[in-house]
Amino acid sequence: MIISVAFLTIFNVPKHSLVAVVFPPWVSEERAFQLVVEADASVVRLGLSGQIVVAKPHSVEFENKIKHVGAWAVVNPLAFGGCGSGKRETKDLPQGPLVALK
Repeated sequence: MIISVAFLTIFNVPKHSLVAVVFPPWVSEERAFQLVVEADASVVRLGLSGQIVVAKPHSVEFENKIKHVGAWAVVNPLAFGGCGSGKRETKDLPQGPLVALK
């Protein structure tokens, strides 16, 4: 029972919700960012040195697209404690106007 609840918590991601995309360690932070945007999602933040990207998909095909380009998994971002602190990414943001991706 506990294993099935854990599995559903991690891998059951409601459609149109935030997701955590898990990339292999050899994918750079910049490349992970680019792959997520190209698969039609907005990046919310990066975690664990870029191996996890928390994103907001814009289409239901996002999971298939991102796995096709090398992502290991698409999981619930709350399953692993929010996928890292995000401390560096939030404190080192450049100053200036916001940029819209789409």
